[in-house]
Amino acid sequence: MEEGHEGAKLAFEVFTYRVAKYIGSYMIPLSSLDAVIFTGGIGENSLDIRREILSNLKLLGFVEDAKGNEDARFGNAGIIGKSELLDAVAMVIPTNEEFVIAQQSVELL
Repeated sequence: MEEGHEGAKLAFEVFTYRVAKYIGSYMIPLSSLDAVIFTGGIGENSLDIRREILSNLKLLGFVEDAKGNEDARFGNAGIIGKSELLDAVAMVIPTNEEFVIAQQSVELL
């Protein structure tokens, strides 16, 4: 994408727009928002995707904490932004699926 591949740029824009659209659509039935959590492979490791999603959520008042976003990668949790309109934060919470599977396997033995 950094080299100007138009298909990659379009995929990036569509993906980040759709994620933000789904987050926004949940505001109607939930009527409040405490946090936007990024997790899993993309959510934990792609600061560009997180940055763009937060930018797409500016109507909800979200502003990126650039240093927090940079620091919250590769297994590090952290707050990467806050809403200036809502009492809500955006944060990264790493997953550890392998550990959970191992725990559940031990319980079955």
